[in-house]
Amino acid sequence: MAADETTQNAPLLDPTGSPIASPSMEESYDHVIVGGGMAAVKAVEGIREVSPEATVAVVSEDVSAPVYRPDLSKRLWAEDEASVQDSVLVTTDEKEPAAPGVDTHYLMGVEVSDLDPEAHTLVIAGKTISYGSLLLATGSEPITGETQVGARVHTYRTASDFRRLHGAVSKSDRVVVVGGGYIGTELAAALTGVGAQVTLVSPRLPLLSHMLPEELAEAVQKDYEERGVRVVEGRYASVAEAEHVAEPTEEDIPQDPEPAQDGSDDPAAAEETGEQEENLSRPSDYGLRAPGVLTVTLEDGTELNADRLVLSLGVQPRTELAEFAGITVDDGVVVDQMLQTSAQDVYAAGDIASYPDALLGTRRVEHADAAETQGLAAGRAMAGQGEAYTHTPFFWGDLFDAGYEAIGEISTDHTTVVDLAEDASGKPDTSTAVVYYVDGGTVRGVLLWNVWDSVPKAEELMRQTKDEPVEDPEQLKGRIPLG
Repeated sequence: MAADETTQNAPLLDPTGSPIASPSMEESYDHVIVGGGMAAVKAVEGIREVSPEATVAVVSEDVSAPVYRPDLSKRLWAEDEASVQDSVLVTTDEKEPAAPGVDTHYLMGVEVSDLDPEAHTLVIAGKTISYGSLLLATGSEPITGETQVGARVHTYRTASDFRRLHGAVSKSDRVVVVGGGYIGTELAAALTGVGAQVTLVSPRLPLLSHMLPEELAEAVQKDYEERGVRVVEGRYASVAEAEHVAEPTEEDIPQDPEPAQDGSDDPAAAEETGEQEENLSRPSDYGLRAPGVLTVTLEDGTELNADRLVLSLGVQPRTELAEFAGITVDDGVVVDQMLQTSAQDVYAAGDIASYPDALLGTRRVEHADAAETQGLAAGRAMAGQGEAYTHTPFFWGDLFDAGYEAIGEISTDHTTVVDLAEDASGKPDTSTAVVYYVDGGTVRGVLLWNVWDSVPKAEELMRQTKDEPVEDPEQLKGRIPLG
């Protein structure tokens, strides 16, 4: 579906909505990038390294400038003075000629309605554009099922999603986050940090047990619960918003307890001691539905009242344009080691790229490091200086005061070898650990729990055991220092 002709020169906006560029659309570009995220920005950088004078266009449905996406669930919630503007990746400052925004046409707020790889053309807002090389960096989109995103129902993927949620959530708002994965757990921690009352729904408990060994998963869940997060096991089914206030009956309203002998039943005394239930006046607190209040229903029939719902049910790669153009798609856009697709001069990078990992075989990675390194490599290849992409991406997460870095296949479907630190008494200490994920003697992934700057060591260990598998996985303990 093409965008309206009037949007073809839509300006690039900063996160406040102010224009920072106003390009016109040419009939031909040396390089065209479809998508406006981190992979796209890095691709421009890669092109400029090789060919500073090349004509480049970035085409995106978004009207906002690309941002550093990890900040959306981390720094922007944790730091009071942080601003989305600080996370913007594009500048048009002419004093910085190497900046990726300089001399690049950002065609924002438009869709590509047609792509013909043989003719090297695509259609943008009804206008046919020719290209020398093309990068597909269309990213992924949140899975919502049949649920419609609305004023109180959110997904969480973009800077626009951050602005909408961050600007709307209030202290003491009841927020249900559905999804106990990477983004869901981080967002639950972030929302709790700004005073929201968070319920985190996960299909499997303890939290993150699909990727963490039992002792770490239990420690994470305990930490969340101690910080006030209500953790519920279940799968999301639907959400409904109240249309009217139900008048409470005597049976609905909790009865006052018997008067205490010490006089603490006096409202003034209760207020003085902080024991008065200040939120009891909300009908939803005792099972009724108030205006604007959501009822979130799980598959087992459990109902959760909320002021806001955040769906974090995973994402799916946006491969529609590639499929339309006849490019090979199999759980993403299939690329070779040069990140080139089945179509000549068409590349793919980031969330949508199904690539041959040098250590792990064919895979698709939805993390920042993959987007940046693949985007940079694809840009260089588009400009004529491509090299085989041999990097295995890593990722990281923040869970309240705990943090981790990880590389490879972080799944408890593999055999896990847990190297835990010890406390002063010699007992296992879950505050620090290295977890090895092993298949047939080969390390397929490593998680570094509060252990920093050891990703290169983990990658090297994966490479070593790929060539020489270990006979006893327990021998892996100590290969990466705990501190």
